[in-house]
Amino acid sequence: MIDSVVFILSIAGFSTLMLSMPQHQRSWLGSTISPSVGRHMRRSGFLLLLLTLVVEIAASGWGEGLTVWFGWETLAGLLVVCANALHGRGKGGARK
Repeated sequence: MIDSVVFILSIAGFSTLMLSMPQHQRSWLGSTISPSVGRHMRRSGFLLLLLTLVVEIAASGWGEGLTVWFGWETLAGLLVVCANALHGRGKGGARK
């Protein structure tokens, strides 16, 4: 149960970090957001990832918790990267 929470929060954290960048904002949202909102999104993304680390270590201990956390972070990061890469393909090819 904790692992699914960590995985979902990791996806949310990486997605928030991705959407804090102007080029991804244009691609996913259609326009850019203000720089101050982007900074808040960046902080929120990092805080979500830190929260996942705390939750996993609290549930599994330092040794196993760190190992499992790195695994979930890797999977969540790959999922967000693949979703971002595939997002532009349905719109007529590669983005410029």
